[in-house]
Amino acid sequence: MKGLNPKIIMLFISLFLLDLIRPFGYSLAVEFVFLGVIFVSLNEDLLPALLISVILGLLCDSFNSGTKPLNLVEFPLICLLNHHLFSYFGLVNKKIRVLIVKNSLLLLALIVHIIINSIHSGLILPLFWIKFIMQSILIYSLINYSLGKDRDVCPLRVAQ
Repeated sequence: MKGLNPKIIMLFISLFLLDLIRPFGYSLAVEFVFLGVIFVSLNEDLLPALLISVILGLLCDSFNSGTKPLNLVEFPLICLLNHHLFSYFGLVNKKIRVLIVKNSLLLLALIVHIIINSIHSGLILPLFWIKFIMQSILIYSLINYSLGKDRDVCPLRVAQ
């Protein structure tokens, strides 16, 4: 089991604080901690990713009073789903294909998260779903790029 990078630990602390404080109000419909769980499940080993997802799920549920403990169950399940599906595509060796698989798993995790929370709340809001998915993919890409993961596979880079 490899140790976690201090950058990743600082990332989780800042993502948790961003979710807790919500400095952008509700115009930014992103759940930062959930994106952190997706990031760690796609880039780290199973055991540390599972432990982090359980801890973050517990923290999110404990600070959201009056709600049922949904994150404590959902975050580890998303982590296990991502690891299982990513290991299924483990023979993919080209970096651009790995990037496509990771982005597909990101989209799948976001859709599963939307479905679970829609069933839990009893609301179906298609415009919110589109806003949530678009903003989440953008923020995830910024997190991924800022931590140096998949930096050499940037689709905007011009071939020389």
